[in-house]
Formats: sequence, structure tokens, C-alpha cells
Amino acid sequence: MNQRIENIQKAIDCLLQEAQKEAGEEQGKTELLHTYGVKLGRAIRDDMEEQGIEADLKSFLATYGFVRSCQQKNCIIQNGAEQYSIIHCPAADSCSCPKNPKWGNLLCQLDLAVLKGFDSNLDARIAGSLNMGSADYWFESKIILNSSLPE
Repeated sequence: MNQRIENIQKAIDCLLQEAQKEAGEEQGKTELLHTYGVKLGRAIRDDMEEQGIEADLKSFLATYGFVRSCQQKNCIIQNGAEQYSIIHCPAADSCSCPKNPKWGNLLCQLDLAVLKGFDSNLDARIAGSLNMGSADYWFESKIILNSSLPE
């Protein structure tokens, strides 16, 4: 992982920790998380291009797992739309969030911001999020991409 990605990741982790400590202050952190998420998405794309890796969604999902607490990423194509499921695990070394759906929702917004930073032309939206309630996997964000987007 290059230094730029690592620095952005540290800033995101600090923001998540601050939001965790300051009850009721997550609204103020959401905009900052979005900004850093977009920066992280751009940095991931730049890093992939520098390494000669094709900057497509498959490569993005593989790379994104190294810089977040992602443990599982799936793609389902249904009714002409691609649905990506990103599952976060609090047991991962990089995850500083408690097992709380409120923080999971922040991560869901962050996932979307990173995706927008990676490719601003993507028509992506959050389809849903849920607390999975197990000891290992606790939060899943579902992001829908319109598959009829221009190349």
C-alpha cells in the first residue's frame, strides 16, 4: 500500500474514532468522512494506474479490501443492476469501530464515497445496510450500480 493511501486511511480512522468518542457528533463527521472517502477512492485508482492494473470495479474491490476492514465482497447482477455487498469485520486490525449499527452506517456512507472517488461517473446508491449480529461479521453495506452506464 502506498504512503498516500496509508495517510488517507489514518485520517479516516481518526475521524471514526472521534465520531465514536463524541456522542451525537457523527453528523459533523459525515461530511469529512465523505471528503476523505473520495480522496481514498482517487488514491486507489491512481495507485492501480501507476502499477499498471486495470482500474475496473473488480480490481477496485480487490484493492479496497486491503485498506478497510472489508472481509468479504460480493457482486450480484440482478435486473440489469450490479449489487455489491461489502462486509466489515470488527475483528480486522484496521477496524476501529465498535459493534454498533450507528458506526456501521458511517462505514456504509464511506464505502459509497470511496466508490465515487474511484469513478465519479458511476451511478451508485446505497441499497441498504444491516447489522449482521454475529461475533465475526457485523455490518454489511449494499451498493447498487446501474450497469447501463457509459464506458
